[in-house]
Amino acid sequence: MNPLEIVKNRPLAPCTTLKIGGPAEFFCEPGSVEELKGGLRFARAKNLNAVWFGGGSNVLIHDRGLRGLVIRLSRRFSEICVEQHEIVAEAGCWLPSLMKFCCDKSVLDLSFCVGIPGTVGGAVYMNAGTKNGKVSDKVKWLDLMNPDTLEESRCSPEEMRFGYRSSMLQENKQIVTRVAFRREKGEGRLWWKEAKQYAHWRKERQPMGVRSAGCFFRNPPGLSAGELIDRAGLKGMHVGDAAVSPVHANFLVNRGHATSEDLFDLVKTVHKRVMEEYGVRLSLEVRLMGFSDEELAVFYNAVS
Repeated sequence: MNPLEIVKNRPLAPCTTLKIGGPAEFFCEPGSVEELKGGLRFARAKNLNAVWFGGGSNVLIHDRGLRGLVIRLSRRFSEICVEQHEIVAEAGCWLPSLMKFCCDKSVLDLSFCVGIPGTVGGAVYMNAGTKNGKVSDKVKWLDLMNPDTLEESRCSPEEMRFGYRSSMLQENKQIVTRVAFRREKGEGRLWWKEAKQYAHWRKERQPMGVRSAGCFFRNPPGLSAGELIDRAGLKGMHVGDAAVSPVHANFLVNRGHATSEDLFDLVKTVHKRVMEEYGVRLSLEVRLMGFSDEELAVFYNAVS
């Protein structure tokens, strides 16, 4: 295997589904745990901040880019292993690919994951799911790495404190390296048939073939963020090339050449309007990267 390549000024927009974002000061894509450690050692030696993401499907990166070392856990970190009682996938494994693999082998029903454009690591970080299921229902254990000490540990689902689109990883600075899912009995062809039915449902109700990060806001308890945004009359609203999808109001999309400022301004407007109309403070599902504390303070002040 070639040694880990660390490059300077790597454009990050192509690494995200929104296709928005400036360059990384330093960038690497590890292909193993040892290469991941090598990247973290480089950051420590250079006194650089280290940040990481997977498929880039749930992030908005600032146009000025990200300082420090950006670590992308994606295709080079995506092996799958079928064992007697579990299926183990590396963090960079694409979730729909894992679903298809498990259907083909009849080892695990992940049909609810169809259409979720993310990696295994990102899915665990967010406890990704749909009305038909969530990732935490299937997890048996996870391997984590402390980015400061490089220590590795194994974590149970209970220790992960999974909730609605949340896990302890959003507060505890750990990197997911591997995830084990409980092996199940069943017929993969039937799981695949169910997945195609879910895919058809999503195709009719969600924007397809557009640059988006999926649902931008978490659903408030007992409510739908998309319905609130729709009822506030915001479908189709745009700031530059950033727009509220006319198909599903909780999808904020890049119509072509949107900047991070365009999308951030749109987010603030949507947030403020829903607060004014319904007294509901929407919380973000998408992770904002590279935004300063001052910019984020403006956002929260705008909707207070």
